[in-house]
Amino acid sequence: MFRVRIAFSKQDPVRWLSHLDTQKAFERAMRRAAIPLAFSEGFNPHPKIAFASALAVGIVSFGEYVDIDLAESVDPEAVKERLQKAMPEGFGIHGVKAVPPGTQALMAAVNRAQYRLRAPLQEPFDEAAISEALTRSLAETSWLVEREGKKGVSTREIRPGLFQLSGSRTDDAVLLEMLVQTGSEGNVRPEEVLEAVCRYGRLLVDRERVRILRLGLFVAQGERLLTPMDVL
Repeated sequence: MFRVRIAFSKQDPVRWLSHLDTQKAFERAMRRAAIPLAFSEGFNPHPKIAFASALAVGIVSFGEYVDIDLAESVDPEAVKERLQKAMPEGFGIHGVKAVPPGTQALMAAVNRAQYRLRAPLQEPFDEAAISEALTRSLAETSWLVEREGKKGVSTREIRPGLFQLSGSRTDDAVLLEMLVQTGSEGNVRPEEVLEAVCRYGRLLVDRERVRILRLGLFVAQGERLLTPMDVL
């Protein structure tokens, strides 16, 4: 078995693909590119494809990662070149590296996500007012949000999972950039951060026209932020 880690982006029109459809897109592209996939054993064999973190439908991302097991060794540069030609429009293949045996699983390693969020303002807030709203919000030690799941609605504490937050005004919208927790230890969603800022900072935005961009996924090691490619 030979494993490769792929860095990719996901923009229009494929940002509307679900997580499962994204996985299928990679599987089909690998086959079109004649890259030999490794399959699981058992009654229902399937390709061994593991993404760092599921991306919500509609979100553009510049920094996604996936580990794929191959049936035989293939030069990573050849994988990159052939896969880019075979992927649907909107996917960008930015790097491919071999994953050494014994490397921590991608999903377990990634624990930070960086987002940029744009939300149209419903009232004329200037830069100073937005700065004041962020200051009020960050002064709160607890951010409770409601999250709907398979077992119904639950209340989550997300403040400890927010590591960086900045904001500015652009045209008639507020622009937030944030670094939040993701992965096996818990996830903080960018729309939940916006909800908290609106509540505690008394900011009024149009929630129906929010645009979210995932800038990247990272592995936090102490004070250092590394990409999943850097740790190989």
